Amino acid sequence: MDFKNFCEVFIAAAIIVSAVYIMYKKIKNSSKQCSSCGSCSKMCPHYKDRKK
Repeated sequence: MDFKNFCEVFIAAAIIVSAVYIMYKKIKNSSKQCSSCGSCSKMCPHYKDRKK
């Protein structure tokens, strides 16, 4: 395997890993009934529920 193929495989693997991580976070947040904004803020409708 030459360097170019190694880089392509490494970049593809990095993209796949990051996509799986993002999907995991979305599923985790949806199970908590939080929006997919990444973190609950005062604008989030579930903020008051999470603050309790």
